[in-house]
This record gives sequence, structure tokens and C-alpha cells, in this order.
Amino acid sequence: MTLLLLGGPESPSRTFQARPLVFIFAVGIWGLATAAALWAANRHLDCDDSAREAAFLKGESGRLAGEVRRLTAAYSEAVRLLPQGLPAPGRITSRFGNRPSPLENERREFHPGWDIANAPGTEVRATADGVVAEAGWAGGYGMRILVKHAPGLSTLFGHAARLLVRPGQAVKKGQALAVMGDTGRSTGTHVHYEVRYRGKAVDPARFIE
Repeated sequence: MTLLLLGGPESPSRTFQARPLVFIFAVGIWGLATAAALWAANRHLDCDDSAREAAFLKGESGRLAGEVRRLTAAYSEAVRLLPQGLPAPGRITSRFGNRPSPLENERREFHPGWDIANAPGTEVRATADGVVAEAGWAGGYGMRILVKHAPGLSTLFGHAARLLVRPGQAVKKGQALAVMGDTGRSTGTHVHYEVRYRGKAVDPARFIE
């Protein structure tokens, strides 16, 4: 292919081969095409990165939501295993701590729980989910029930007239455990209620008020 220069007669000195221009033009087109391809590829990679980031964030969101659900369930479980409230309605006749003995001719004594008095037949209920560890006669407690809850925590219910659960039985908060009575070392129909931590009685007020 020969390119003629305008403005003069055709002569060898005024003509030259156009192949170099075609080559340069082709190289230019190739360069533009390559740049466009690289731009498109980079944009594609950016899209891929954005897609991967979105997928990662979505996965993290799902993981965090699952963790929140797990912690909420764990919290609910812990709350169910924590003694709360009174085991029966009635009048509080004695609280935790030193007191004059309710029996005649006796000195002051330490009272390891709360006494709640009511009419015979009043139901005594669990204050938390747990498992009945003991149920039966226990000296001055009379007919009593011991329920284990969260690690180290247990509750005791004394002076029952009749027991409604047995050892090894799982119980739910609010479930009837016994019928209030006057058995053991007692001066009237009531329930003696204790909260124990690692076997030692603590003030039930911490779990009631």
C-alpha cells in the first residue's frame, strides 16, 4: 500500500510505504483495546471484591445473629436456674439471721432462712428450675425437699405436710413441690425456705427483694 502526499507531483521522493503507519495505528488500537480490557477486568475484580465483601458481611451478620441467639438462650437458661421470689404466698414470720427461739425456754438462735406462714394445704412451689436432690424426713426440718439448681445453688423447703415430688425428679419454676404443714421443729403451719450456695445458707432476700 502506497500513500501519496498531497500538494506535489507523485515522485519516489514524495511517496513512502504506509505499512509503518498501519502498524502504528494497529498498535494504538491494540493499546486502547488492552487498556479497555484491563479497565473492564479491574472493574470486574472490583465487583468480585465487592461481592466477596458483601458475602463476608452477610456471613458475619448471620454468625453474630446466631451468637446473640445463643447468648440469649444461655441467659434465659441461667435465669430459670436462679431462685427468684417466694415459694408460697403468706405472712413472713421470721427472716434470715439471729432471732429469739420461737420455742419456749430456749435462747437466741441463728435462723438460716425465711418462714412464710399460711393456711394448711397451701402449696409450696419451686422458685427455679432444678432437680430434686432429697425429699423426705430430716429431723427438725420435718418433711423437707432439697432442690439443686445452677452450679452451687440449691433451695430447701421444710415443715411440709405432704410431699408432691421425689428424688431425681426434674422440676420447673412454679411447680408445686409440697403442701405447707407443721412437721418437725415447728410452732405452726408454714414453710421454712432456704437458699444455699455451695452448701452454705445465704440470705434469701438476695433472691426475693
